[in-house]
Amino acid sequence: MSWRFSRKLSAFSAVLITSLAISSCSAGTSTAKPPTGHVDGTPAASSTPDIAHLSRLDASASASPSATPSGAPARPVPTGPPATTTAGWQRPLLTENFTSPLRDSIWSVYDDPNGDTPRSEDAVRVANGYLNITGGFNSSGKDVSGGVGSRIDQKYGRWEVRFRVDQGAGYSAVLLLWPDNDSDWPQAGEVDFAEIANADRSRASMFVHYGKENHQLSGKMTADFTKWHTVAVEWTPAHVAFYLDGKLLRFGANKTTGAQAIPEMEPMHLAIQLDKGCDDWTPCRNSSTPPKVVMQVDWVKIYGF
Repeated sequence: MSWRFSRKLSAFSAVLITSLAISSCSAGTSTAKPPTGHVDGTPAASSTPDIAHLSRLDASASASPSATPSGAPARPVPTGPPATTTAGWQRPLLTENFTSPLRDSIWSVYDDPNGDTPRSEDAVRVANGYLNITGGFNSSGKDVSGGVGSRIDQKYGRWEVRFRVDQGAGYSAVLLLWPDNDSDWPQAGEVDFAEIANADRSRASMFVHYGKENHQLSGKMTADFTKWHTVAVEWTPAHVAFYLDGKLLRFGANKTTGAQAIPEMEPMHLAIQLDKGCDDWTPCRNSSTPPKVVMQVDWVKIYGF
């Protein structure tokens, strides 16, 4: 299940998906099936989307990541599976290393502390080379979180994010592509390439939303997301493909299977969110949740198609 919010902070209801097995993915309705050869969040070394722009990433990126404390630790760059080259794509349109304050021309910071999903611009800051999005109680005693949206709207491309998130019930870390026009959701699509609602951060869900009835393809990937990992999504006219630490995952959509799920209506943009929640999808904050839960982003790369 997934519910997403745009840069303008519009909230929408979503369809609850049950029984998301780690070794399989399920369509939101019986009218769609996950792509053949792309059925879960495990690497698919021999399975590739049928598109010339496919990134052939280094499949050797398998070193065990190292933990990084919460907050804003000083650099050096975090350890873990290394960033890999992205052959087949042109020079990135954007490489954001968060070494200076967010540029208004590039990023929109959410600020709606009284919304259905309360977010405050005070929860977002750049420090020591990281984007930090913090969930916790503000000075008024309200439990809020935060998020940012890229102002780069484009039809097709590749998006890469290196990130981690603290353990803690009550907050879901999300990386997604959202349509340019809020009112066109869900028909225009939505692609969640990492959604981590579980408190221990041991797995991430992936979703491709499509159609007026908000049909969904869904899958999972397993990793310790309290440590640094790089996730990526490729969206082209022929496929939606997902990557974890440079390895193509089995879950995805292509022209052979799941073609109806490939977004084609309008441009989309990247959103990075730590969503406060308390429902069937996101466990409520409890006594084990630390006072502050931090999602950190080391860098972002956006490629044009």
